[in-house]
Formats: sequence, C-alpha cells, structure tokens
Amino acid sequence: MFLAGDRLEHRETRIKDFLNSEPAIAVLLAAASLEWSISRAIVRFGRTPNSRLREMLVGCYGLDTYKKLWRDEVISSSYPMRLAQVVRNWEAVKTAFGMRGGLIHGKSTCTRNTAEPHVEILLEAARDVAAYFENRGVGINDRIPVRRKERRDAIRR
Repeated sequence: MFLAGDRLEHRETRIKDFLNSEPAIAVLLAAASLEWSISRAIVRFGRTPNSRLREMLVGCYGLDTYKKLWRDEVISSSYPMRLAQVVRNWEAVKTAFGMRGGLIHGKSTCTRNTAEPHVEILLEAARDVAAYFENRGVGINDRIPVRRKERRDAIRR
C-alpha cells in the first residue's frame, strides 16, 4: 500500500481522506502505515542481514511480535530504546490495534466518530517511529543500505 518514496505527510493525507467515506478503511490504512514504519525501522537498524530480516518480517503479526523482533534486532548500545518507548502512547496504540483486529477479521465496524481517535493514535505512532529515524540522522524514506553481515554492536538478549 505504501512505498518507500511516499512521504509520511502524503500517507497521512490519503488515510484521513477515507475518514468521511470509509472510516474502517482509514483505521486499517493507519495501522498498515504504522506496521510499515516499524518494519522499515527494524530492517534499517537491525543487526541481521536485510534479506533475512525481511523473511522474518513476513511472519510478523501483531504488536507483541513486532516488539519482540525490535528487542532482538534493534536494541543495541547505539539504539537502546524499546519499541514501546519509541512509540510514546503505546497503550493507546494497543487499543487502536484492537479495533484494527476487529475490522480486519469482520467482527466489528466503526463510524467516523469512533474511527478518528484511533486513526490519530496510529498516525502519531508512525510519526514517533519516523522521529526515531530522524533523531539518528536518517529519514524514514531514505534508502536502506544493504547489510550482508550481522552487526556486532547488538546487545545479546
């Protein structure tokens, strides 16, 4: 749905455009934007070679799995923050993901009024991940260098 060249602001505008006509789609797209951002950060800052990390991300479902992969791959002496620290409103993101789960599995629906706060929370979380990139001098849309060997500065867990 999103390409590396799609700026965060552009993604946000596209997602918010759905709030009036298709609020459920807006929630799903906001969740996809966050997952895309987290996945990109894991590949960019992880220690495992890119190709292997991308394979691991194929089987990554749900926030707990992303947290575990982040812990295993990203946390290091250079990048000491846990995902739940990078995303400042983690508890609200978990609630928003609950709505996403109900929608994606056809167990619930939503109106604009119920969707909008969740969309905002998910978009804010994606901005938090993008800020994590920027604080390290890297844009979230910047090309990710190919890593063929495991980085050594990772903290072993």
